[in-house]
Amino acid sequence: MAKAAAEMDVGGGEGRRWKRTRGRQRIEMKLIENKEARQVCFSKRREGVFKKASELSVLCGARVAVVFFSPAGRPHCFGHPSVSAVADRFLLGRSPADAAAAAAEEEEAVVREFNRVEERLKDALGAAARRRDALDEAARVAGVWNDADVRRAGLADLVSMLAALQRVQAEASERVHDIIVEEAMTHYTGAAAAAANLIDYLDAGPLVSHSPGSHDTTTKLIGGNAVHAPPLSFPPMIMPPPLPPQFSHGFGYTDLAAGYGYNLDHGHGAAYETEEFHNAAACDFF
Repeated sequence: MAKAAAEMDVGGGEGRRWKRTRGRQRIEMKLIENKEARQVCFSKRREGVFKKASELSVLCGARVAVVFFSPAGRPHCFGHPSVSAVADRFLLGRSPADAAAAAAEEEEAVVREFNRVEERLKDALGAAARRRDALDEAARVAGVWNDADVRRAGLADLVSMLAALQRVQAEASERVHDIIVEEAMTHYTGAAAAAANLIDYLDAGPLVSHSPGSHDTTTKLIGGNAVHAPPLSFPPMIMPPPLPPQFSHGFGYTDLAAGYGYNLDHGHGAAYETEEFHNAAACDFF
């Protein structure tokens, strides 16, 4: 009642009513200082802009795109038929049909490239399969056993295989020892180097001791300033390293058949006697 009385005023005897509110007024076009009022105005006007853009597209058949950002930085957009379609036509200068045709052509090019890559991969797989078959055939002709052959083998064949593996293992170990001994005999120091406390060990170069008495070269070299009766006929050289241990497959250290109870003469077996194999060779340097 009080609000209604404030809004109306009876003037004279004519009984006319006048509003005391300011009514609709033109809003000045400037930035709204109040943040809350600014956000409310943005929300209302955003809906109005979208509504006008939709009416324009429906009434006139126009393609419309509206994009703007809120004061908080969030994007808002409206488009018919879509914002991307209108933007592509505006930026690239081509119609949606042209854009679709170009996209289809690009997709076809990508598919063709994928098909070429697939063909190359198929050819590579076929070549690899043929090489594998050829290697398998060569292995069968050479008598090489594969995993399936080992699983099908009997006791006698397995024992024979163990003996052959031990023979190869011993031959490899002995060959390694021979190579190390040859390198040690090749790289030696002269008598003068031994007297000057210089040791030339393999490829490390000469090693110099701090003083003549701080490094005993006689304990490291054979010959030279060492005392021998009769004197040795070769200059000082490095002592050869010990024989490397035999390769262990995990079956009783160095004996391949130790874990199975087979008596192969401690790693020799019948194959060693029949093939005239000698497990170790000794060389007396003195």
